[in-house]
Amino acid sequence: YRFVFLKFMSHIRDLQQSLLNAVSASLVKEPRYEDQDPRSNVIVNLVAQIVSAGSPEFILKLALYVRDDLNIRTSANFLLALAATHKECRPYLKLYLPAIVRLPSDWLEVVKLLRQMPGQGNGGLPHALRVAMTIKFQDFDEFSLAKYNKEKALAKARAREKKDAFIGRLIRSDSDDSDEEDGPRVLETLKQMVRHMHISTPVYNVMCLTGKRYPTSQELFHQTGLPGDWDSSRAGKRMKLAVPVTWETQLSAWGNKASTWEKLLDNNQLPFMAMLRNLRNMLEAGISMQHHQKVIRTLTNPQSIARSRQFPFRFFTAYEAIDIDLGGLVKGTDGRLGFPKRSEL
Repeated sequence: YRFVFLKFMSHIRDLQQSLLNAVSASLVKEPRYEDQDPRSNVIVNLVAQIVSAGSPEFILKLALYVRDDLNIRTSANFLLALAATHKECRPYLKLYLPAIVRLPSDWLEVVKLLRQMPGQGNGGLPHALRVAMTIKFQDFDEFSLAKYNKEKALAKARAREKKDAFIGRLIRSDSDDSDEEDGPRVLETLKQMVRHMHISTPVYNVMCLTGKRYPTSQELFHQTGLPGDWDSSRAGKRMKLAVPVTWETQLSAWGNKASTWEKLLDNNQLPFMAMLRNLRNMLEAGISMQHHQKVIRTLTNPQSIARSRQFPFRFFTAYEAIDIDLGGLVKGTDGRLGFPKRSEL
């Protein structure tokens, strides 16, 4: 019996090592999980074997390792979604999901990946997953929810798709007038998810996401459970999340010009990844010599590089994106080379 047991444990370790290798390969190139990539099928099969062998918690432990140590977001979310399809893994979701999911976009992606799996497109979400996701929702603040709330953008995209589909039906001579079957219910926005899972707290964030109106009286205000004091100036108005002050919103408001980039750099509102991916934009906008040097100091600082947790290929991509004429460099008053502002050209 001891020999059989040791052989069985060795088999489980081999399966776990194979799954670890398959997922870690995402460091080189992450599978396209939404397109049923053959590499994702390998992961699905290995997970099924490990779960049937009696080691379901390993799937969640691996997802946490992938997200926390390897910093691979989508693969970790895919493992979470895959774990939700196995009843043996579901008791561990409440413990691991809040630690693995970091952003509202991750929160949405887990459900999106789950719905794309065979046999998971219709019906509700597993109860254990709903509980874990409801707990995690409490951790999101107003800023993060507003940043990843894409309700308006998706509504515009759906309107364009409907218009294109209508025009397509008109111009097709062999169009079929029969009614099309409705597909699975799509859950792609925070508002849809909150309604689908009947989330009620935090009250203020939920009411803003669902577009409720502000209470018209102090009595109604207390009944809703909103924090703070009743504001009569907001009575009856539609509640909305405050527009987050991010580099994207600032750039959209003030335009892709040198003064905007310089303001973002001065106020430390340009994160490392955004700085790395917008080198060409800043250079072409003609940021000042002083700001040019600040970007260089940040991108060459070993501590900043380590904290950014960017993959090495991101730096090569940024390098290749800077296809510029070095002859445009000029020497400033401090003797350093930099790109002049367009107004100085």
